[in-house]
Amino acid sequence: MRPVVDRVAIEGGTRLQLDTTTPLDQLALLVGAEQGCCGFFAFAMTVDSRGAALEVRAPAEGQAMVDSLFAPAV
Repeated sequence: MRPVVDRVAIEGGTRLQLDTTTPLDQLALLVGAEQGCCGFFAFAMTVDSRGAALEVRAPAEGQAMVDSLFAPAV
C-alpha cells in the first residue's frame, strides 16, 4: 500500500493526496504526536470530492523542513 498517491505544492506547504485505504484515525494520531514535536507545522486533514488529503504548512523559517519531509521528489 502506498498511502500517498500524489503530492501538490500549496501556499506555504504541500498537499498529500491519500490512498482510499489510508486509516484516517491512525493519521490523526500521528498528526497529534507530530504537533508535540514540531509545533510550528500546521496540519489540515481534508475529505472532499478529491478524496482524503493531508495538508502540511509551516512558516517561512520552517519551509525547508516541510519540503524535505513532504514535497514531491524532483
